[in-house]
Amino acid sequence: MSEVRAKKALGQHFLTDLNIARKICGALSGGTPETPCDVLEVGCGMGVLTRFLLERSDLTTYGAEIDT
Repeated sequence: MSEVRAKKALGQHFLTDLNIARKICGALSGGTPETPCDVLEVGCGMGVLTRFLLERSDLTTYGAEIDT
């Protein structure tokens, strides 16, 4: 498998700081486990933020990534 690199010409930047990802996820208001809110993460990259979103039972997380 090849190394993943951000395409700067497309303005790509990968979130790598787990503390920042945790804070972003914590700042989201959600629903309840019975009626979760939908979240769409556009450009999931390496999945650093996705990891924390998926841990929350009050969110239903969808991801959209067009890069291989």
